[in-house]
Amino acid sequence: MADNLLKAQNESTASLNFTHSSRQAWDLGRKLGPELPKPGQYSTISANNVAVRLIRVAKAKMHKIQKPTMKRNYEVRKKEMKH
Repeated sequence: MADNLLKAQNESTASLNFTHSSRQAWDLGRKLGPELPKPGQYSTISANNVAVRLIRVAKAKMHKIQKPTMKRNYEVRKKEMKH
């Protein structure tokens, strides 16, 4: 009896086309494979909180000490790109 079940299962998997999405193939895959975990809530941070944070960071002012250094680095890289 077990041999007949295995034979029937092998025949059904051989006849299915898994390259295209079909209900039969996915149903059989669900029956044969382990159950996938249900997606849960990954984060309590809302999209609005992310947007507010990005706006605050974008408006951050550069320190007076960093500005000349950044400008020099930019000019050096600009010259390197030309050569």
